[in-house]
Amino acid sequence: EHELLAGIELIETDNDADIAVGAVNPIDLFAPETDSVTLGPATDFFISESTDRSLGIYLQDRINFTDNLTLLLGGRFDLITSDFTDLVADSSDSFQEEEFSPRVGLVYQPIPELALYTNYSRSFIPNTFGFSNDGGAFPPQRGTQFEVGAKADINDRLSLTLAYFDLSVTNVPTTDPEDVFFQVVTGEQSSRGVELFAAGEILPGWSVTGGYTYNDARVSADNDIPVGNRIPNNPEHAASLYTTYELQQGDLEGLGFGLGLFYVGEREGDFANSFEVPSYVRTDASIF
Repeated sequence: EHELLAGIELIETDNDADIAVGAVNPIDLFAPETDSVTLGPATDFFISESTDRSLGIYLQDRINFTDNLTLLLGGRFDLITSDFTDLVADSSDSFQEEEFSPRVGLVYQPIPELALYTNYSRSFIPNTFGFSNDGGAFPPQRGTQFEVGAKADINDRLSLTLAYFDLSVTNVPTTDPEDVFFQVVTGEQSSRGVELFAAGEILPGWSVTGGYTYNDARVSADNDIPVGNRIPNNPEHAASLYTTYELQQGDLEGLGFGLGLFYVGEREGDFANSFEVPSYVRTDASIF
């Protein structure tokens, strides 16, 4: 059995930016008096015009060979053009990019309660917004993803998912450390790790969802950022557990309570890995 999906996507984006900058007098961070703020003469800092056009054509086929074996094959062709003009620097830049992005996935169920899967895909995303301080537009992002995992039904109400993922992406914009009004692109960022997730109903009315993620997210190629540095704001360890109980009978039938714990591990604060943001645990509670 075949299930076909096909489509065409056309997008045009026009972006005009006009930024003026002026100096202000300093104020006390801990006892600010906003009435005393005065703005000096503003000057044109950044004025630009840009137009981005993209054409995407995609085709996908999901093939069911048997009741327990499914193959997914797909692909997308993208063609983008970008024109950018910096009216302050009196400079312009334009480029055209094209890319084919394949997608392959396979699901096999040796028994009805267990599904084994794997997938591979590539992505292509124009960097529509954000420009460098030399007046140039950025090349598009290109990504690659590989994943393998298993999903098991412990019983009719509870399921468990385990997955290994390996992702990499190039040309990711980030704030320019030399000038916060502009951006730079990193060479390549990669993310590899394991995710464990459980969800379901343990007893009638008692539901639980929870999981753990190990994520080794690092800079894998760059000319300025040291290779191997961790990507900012990406914790190496994260975990959560949330449970709810809903009364099943009596005058208060339907009344429910919930409690959850969410852990986020230490994270790097910048690409230079010069400081760390400490870990924390958040507690949620609910009544419904």
